[in-house]
Amino acid sequence: MITSDLYAVLSQLQRYDFYSMHDQLPPNGVYFFFERGETIQIGTTMCERVTRIGTHIKPGRLPNRIQQHFGNKNSLRGNKNSSVFRKHLGAA
Repeated sequence: MITSDLYAVLSQLQRYDFYSMHDQLPPNGVYFFFERGETIQIGTTMCERVTRIGTHIKPGRLPNRIQQHFGNKNSLRGNKNSSVFRKHLGAA
């Protein structure tokens, strides 16, 4: 099943959070957001549920894109209106 395969791959990947240092993040990639407390059962295993998947366009900009979502470590006030996902959702 595709869902269980996806969660199996995600469980093996390095996890970062909004407290991660800017230089710890990879320069490019696809990002997955998880919401604390939200879980999904895959077979007999409880997993943190993926609540959002995102990408970025410009090479080497993943750390900046993540910072746009969350803001800096002190304020955590990201720019939610810069999200293409939110624009598409709002237009639907």
